[in-house]
Parts: sequence; C-alpha cells; structure tokens
Amino acid sequence: MDITNTLTKFSEFTILHAQYQQAIDTIMTSMQTTIECGEPSCPMLMGESGTGKSSICKRLVQLLGPPTSLLKAEGWVTTLPCLYLELPPLPTIHSVAVAILAKFNVPTGGTVASLEQRILTKLESRETQLVILDEFHNFAEKGAEKTKAQTCNWIKYLLNQSGITFLLSGEPTTLITPLKQLSARYPYRINLSHLAYSADPLSEFRTILALFSAELDKLGKLKSDLYLADLHMSNAIYMASGGNMRCIRRVLHGAFKQALIRGDGVLNIRDFSSTVEGLDLPQRIRKELNPFLISPKRVIKAIGK
Repeated sequence: MDITNTLTKFSEFTILHAQYQQAIDTIMTSMQTTIECGEPSCPMLMGESGTGKSSICKRLVQLLGPPTSLLKAEGWVTTLPCLYLELPPLPTIHSVAVAILAKFNVPTGGTVASLEQRILTKLESRETQLVILDEFHNFAEKGAEKTKAQTCNWIKYLLNQSGITFLLSGEPTTLITPLKQLSARYPYRINLSHLAYSADPLSEFRTILALFSAELDKLGKLKSDLYLADLHMSNAIYMASGGNMRCIRRVLHGAFKQALIRGDGVLNIRDFSSTVEGLDLPQRIRKELNPFLISPKRVIKAIGK
C-alpha cells in the first residue's frame, strides 16, 4: 500500500455536515442575490482557526468549476469561475491588486489605476463569478487606519464596478472592525463554530466521527474493532480536539499513519495516545491528561459533561 497516497486521499475526504453545508448555501445565495439585485450583496465567512473556513473556500472553487478554454471574438480565453486569494501580510491596494492579477497570469506592473482597470477587464473576460479574499483578518489587524479605509474603499469600488461577489473570510474578532465602508454591501454573515459536544449517537459530532471511521476502514483496509463514534472514543476525541475540525483531522491522520506504517490492518488506542503526545492541539481540554490513557469517567469529568 502506498501510505502517502492513502493519507492524501484521507486528507481530501470532506464531510458536508450541517454548518458546512449551510455556509456553502448562504454564499451561493449571496451570489445569486448580487446578480438579481444588480448591486453587491456579499458574504463574510467568520470563524476561529480550524473551524473549516479554508475547506469551504476550496469547496467553492470546486463547485464553480475549473478554468475552461473558450473561443471568443478576441480569440481563445481561459475562464476563471472562482478566484481564490490568500491576502498577503500587511496588504496594500497595490499588493492586493498585484496578487489578483497574478492569478490571471497577466503583467502586474503599472500604476494602481492601471492595475484596477486591468482587474475589472479580466474579471469580465474570464467570466469570474466569485472572488475569495481569505485571511482577511491579516488586513483587519495590521496597518494604519487610513490604509485600511483606503483598501476597503478600493474593494468597494471593485464590487460596484465588476458586479460580482467578493467573499471575505477570516477570524471573527477583528474582521468587521474596518468594514464601515463595506458593511452595507455584506448583508450575509456566516459564523462558524467548533463542533458541539453530544453523547447522542445521532448527534452531528458522533455522526461525523462515524463517517470518518468508515473512511479510515475503507482506505486502510482495516479490520480492527475500534469505532471512532462509540461513546468513549468520541468523548476522548472531543477532549483531544475541543470540537475543532482541524484538530480532529490531525489526531485521526496521526493515528491512521501509525497503523498504516505498522501494517497489521489494526487501528488501536495506542495509535491515538501516542499521536496526541506528539501534537500541540490548541483546543485540547486538560492538556496535562492524555484522553486515550485515562478512564471513561475521567474523560467525562474533564470535558465537564
């Protein structure tokens, strides 16, 4: 078995849980509303690190489709339905404009005015439907207030002139602060949170773990009796992750990798206990305790349920 390939396939496995799907639906609705109303009705995607913002952005890129070559009056043109950009540190109007044009693989030299006109031309000719500005909190947290205001006004100009949707994605504490110039154009506010704990076997948290368990068994051809969604394992995974999806994935990846390297087709509790010892998991509850080495009662006590 190719271990690297198997782990890559697992990393690409996506679960469309309720919060995730609602975010996708809201963003698609905002795009349609922008078209119907003839003015920007854009979304903000807010959530702490590891709640799934980047996964949602990647899913949107997939849903809108890959670049496609089309024959137009001016010749062959490669469309770009979704432009995804992770904002650079300390972004300025010039640096953001250059980064956007780089996505179109066109020259990035010239004045800001020439760059913005080039952007508007490319957004139209490449039939771009959505622009994603990820890590927007980097902009919100840094730089002079005057620079922030100027950049927000510039984004507002691009919204108004292009007629397409710009999604802003970032951490919630500082995302909205500099958006007075943009607020009215962002009526769709999506707040992602960590998965809630529940002992109910039909809860979203345990259902997600059941799906992960089935995928691990399939990809790794496992024959172990360990089931991620049983009460003790789900409680221990919650204690290790605090319901943070990125933390959950890191724990599962580490344990799965150990089982694959060992090659006995069994995923066991030791794979999980040793994995969490080697990881810094920010949302982990009671970091001094290994949730996979203590009793079920102590796990329940630790998570306060």
